[in-house]
Amino acid sequence: MRLSLTSLFIILFSILPGSKSILAQETELSRSDWTLKKLNVTAFKCYKTFPDSALSLALFGLEWAEELGDSTMISNFNMRLGNAYRIKAKYKEALKNYRESLTIESYEGNPYGIGRANLAIATVFMDQQNFPEAVKHSDIAFEEFSKVPEKVVPLIKTLGERGTAYANLGNIEKGFANLVQAQKIIDSNGAKVGPTLQAEIYSRFGSIYGMLNLNRVAINYYKKSLDAFSKSQSLLSTTLTNIGNCYFQLNKPDSALLYYNQSLALGNEGNNKINLIKLHQNIGSAFIDQDKYEEAEIALKTSQKLSEGLPKYEGKAEILYSLSIIEFTKKNFNKALQLANSSYQIARDHRMPQLLEKTNDFIYDILIYKEQYRKAHERIKLHKNLRDSLRQDLGEDIDFAYLNELSLLNENLDSKFAIYKAESKFFQNIIIIVVGLLILLVGYAIYQGIRNRTNLILAAKEQDRKVNHAMIMAEDRAKNRISRELHDGISSLLTGFKLQFDAIRRDLEVIGSTKLQDAKEASDVLKKAMKEIRLVSHELSNYELHTQTLSKSIDTLVKSFNVNQEGAMQFSTSLDIDHLEITDILKFHTFRIIQELVVNAVKHSNAQEVFIQVFSESSKEETFLKVIVEDDGKGMENPEGNLGNGIGFQNINTRLAPLNGKIEIDSAMGKGTSIIIEIPIQ
Repeated sequence: MRLSLTSLFIILFSILPGSKSILAQETELSRSDWTLKKLNVTAFKCYKTFPDSALSLALFGLEWAEELGDSTMISNFNMRLGNAYRIKAKYKEALKNYRESLTIESYEGNPYGIGRANLAIATVFMDQQNFPEAVKHSDIAFEEFSKVPEKVVPLIKTLGERGTAYANLGNIEKGFANLVQAQKIIDSNGAKVGPTLQAEIYSRFGSIYGMLNLNRVAINYYKKSLDAFSKSQSLLSTTLTNIGNCYFQLNKPDSALLYYNQSLALGNEGNNKINLIKLHQNIGSAFIDQDKYEEAEIALKTSQKLSEGLPKYEGKAEILYSLSIIEFTKKNFNKALQLANSSYQIARDHRMPQLLEKTNDFIYDILIYKEQYRKAHERIKLHKNLRDSLRQDLGEDIDFAYLNELSLLNENLDSKFAIYKAESKFFQNIIIIVVGLLILLVGYAIYQGIRNRTNLILAAKEQDRKVNHAMIMAEDRAKNRISRELHDGISSLLTGFKLQFDAIRRDLEVIGSTKLQDAKEASDVLKKAMKEIRLVSHELSNYELHTQTLSKSIDTLVKSFNVNQEGAMQFSTSLDIDHLEITDILKFHTFRIIQELVVNAVKHSNAQEVFIQVFSESSKEETFLKVIVEDDGKGMENPEGNLGNGIGFQNINTRLAPLNGKIEIDSAMGKGTSIIIEIPIQ
């Protein structure tokens, strides 16, 4: 940034003791409008780099303008004060000054001033992640700036802020529409706009693509803006941090750290306090991802120290959560529990449901690890009450259904371990009383001790089995949420995109373009991608298993795959299980096993037909549920060897283990495959 000698003189005097009276004496001759305007311009130029100096200048100018009764300059200096306070993360003071300016401009009926103040207020709400208010004020700013079409720069900035706010509210389509409109204005005005504003719009495109997890596309847009931002260290730092975030989401922590450190190298000049806090926090997260816990702890504690002056900063919850993970890896379980509880309290106060869920699960894991089963059970009940309260207040559909299952599990664990501890104490007392009296009684005591330890081992195994089952259930719910998001979100977007692309292809066909073949090939690739997304969605979904019978769920599964395969592979069923009394756990695992086998057949068998049988078979001792999945595909060279290899069969074995089930494979190359599952019905 370049400042004139006069501007530097004003800044110097504004921060010295007694500066106000000295500057007043120097300007007493006229106190002209030109000098007020010079103060205003200087405060605007230096607020990002020297926010304290900008505050001093703006306060001096505001008092001067009030003495003169100059409403325009009063409004301007309120805006400068708001800018400086926002850079210092003093949002309450910033909003107060911006609203003072808005009141003056509204009274004067000045569309530009009203738009400017509303845009500034929207920016503060964006910093606070209060997206509904940001949308509200950016809408007003857009309406007012539209009345002064010659002011294209603030209109473009408003469209950028507005688009980002809508995207953060989940309205990606409207977010893109605002950015596209901004880009059209830039294209039509050319040099009048300048490269920095173009770069800001590129950066906002990058942020929305990042929300869609299209991180490589986002990185390309961010990198387009780097050259233009080279003269603005604050914008450059933010963009470098955003690129680092994208690489972190791509599971490339080394690349993420490279860009984080470049941003950090810009220091306080390129980063305001909030940005520095988030930057150190991101660096800590990247180090945790690399299992470099010492480096992560240093970065996170730096972030924590910087946030001490911001008592209402909600990001502290994430910092404390990450620090609790590090303490857990160091086996400092009490410290980890303390930090996790602090994180939970901040997340609760700031109404952050996703972090609440994550932190509560971690606290529960720590308590289970410490064998504090009663506290873990009480934790679940406490969090369930808070979850219900949040759902009423925020209207969010947060999936904590598995907590009830874990509650029952922990009640059983509590009672069993209490019994085992009581038995241990009882037999220890017997040994103390009878020791030395009779060899027979000593031997009996030893026998009881061995049996007791055996029971403890069996109980621990049972605990592991039930905890694993609870984890599988939680994982299944997560898969089902992802399936819905794939189907309702990305799949819908791709469908809309394909319709637009096909329209373009038809236009090319009409005009006889040489690019028609390229368009057809691209359309085929898009169609294949949509098919792959549907396959993944089918693989993850449980087809509302909790509201349907097992046979109905299997029929739904088969129908969906028949539609998706478009005749390339036919699925048929023979189901005779509606008369059976099947537990929810058995129904759940059986469906997931069949789903895994069907997906494997689609991916690997090259079959034309797949036949699924599910029925019961009884012996003298017990009844079994049998599942047979046959295909006429290419078969397997070493079927028994496949049982221990591949993620699919590993998942099946994991599900069969707690059910005492078994699996057999009958297959040969070129002769298809028959897989037989047998599970006892309790």
